[in-house]
Amino acid sequence: MASLAIIIVLAQTDTEAPLRPLSYLFAFGFGAVLLLRRALPKTVVVLSVLGTFAYFSLELTPIGVALPVMAALYSAAEVGLTRFSVGAGSVVFLVSTAFRIRDDSLPLGRLLGAESISTLALIAAAITLGFAMATHRRFASQQEQLLRLQDERLKEEADQRVQNERLQLSRDLHDTLGHKLSVMSLHSNVGLEALDRRGPCSASDSEDSAVAEALERAHDEAAGSLSDLRSMVRVLRTGDESTRTGLGVDGIETLLDRAREAGMSVESSISLSPGALPSPVESVVFRVVQEGITDVLRHSSAAAVSVTVGLDDEDVVVSVVDDGLGAAAPEGGHGLQGMSERVRRLGGDLSTQARPSEGFELRATLPRRLPE
Repeated sequence: MASLAIIIVLAQTDTEAPLRPLSYLFAFGFGAVLLLRRALPKTVVVLSVLGTFAYFSLELTPIGVALPVMAALYSAAEVGLTRFSVGAGSVVFLVSTAFRIRDDSLPLGRLLGAESISTLALIAAAITLGFAMATHRRFASQQEQLLRLQDERLKEEADQRVQNERLQLSRDLHDTLGHKLSVMSLHSNVGLEALDRRGPCSASDSEDSAVAEALERAHDEAAGSLSDLRSMVRVLRTGDESTRTGLGVDGIETLLDRAREAGMSVESSISLSPGALPSPVESVVFRVVQEGITDVLRHSSAAAVSVTVGLDDEDVVVSVVDDGLGAAAPEGGHGLQGMSERVRRLGGDLSTQARPSEGFELRATLPRRLPE
């Protein structure tokens, strides 16, 4: 609008006609209607074309036929209305040329000379620029969509590979470890039945009782391990952590009871109720306690162990401390390494501390809330 007003002023200085305020009113109108070019591009083109015809019909200050419609034609072509813009531009050029031929006494060659060529060039330039911008945006949009589709495809392929690996792992666990646990359970049952068939024998009652108790524990452990294995296989197949049972805070007491049955003196302080933490965090809390108890039973000469699970402002703290000799962490196994990976994956920290004459401590700090 400002540019059009300036051109009107410059054109006015080249003529002796009196200044006509209506020219500035048209300049304002041409500019104002462009505010609607995004919402109503066709309407803006039509109004600009009609306004141009009205402007020159009133014989106002000459400003060039193409100038009032260039912005409207560009905007229409920019949003994909290229044919409509070409049609509107052609109408403006042909109508203006027809009126010049009718009203001017100049030879036809001069009427269709430089001014007509410049008008046609300006109209064509506006439409071409709008079309180029529309093409560029369409290409950019297609590229963005293509990249998004590629990312989705790669993600789907990665998810499928993970799912295939989970299924393969679930099959391997079921076919190998599941089979061995079943055999262990079967043999422990056979041993118990053999003891029953022997009947009473006073000389070996105490030994038989110890053997029977050991076989019963082995049978119970095998049955419990089979249950845990089936739960893990379900999680691997479905990916649904909610299908796990007994592998959260509610399963810690069962771990402690098994340690007591093995002859270990166990003290515990569990200031955490089931469901108070996200399921992945609860599962890792359970695994840390399980790993700590297992290491005490396997590698330590300790007679007592203390298990603490508590909360602070932002974290849950798990501590397993025994009263052994304070030996260093056992080497050659993958239990602590795997546990450290589990804890770090959730943004936590796992540490061990051997304290001579005071025992060994396994300590984990986990976030109470997972990042979204």
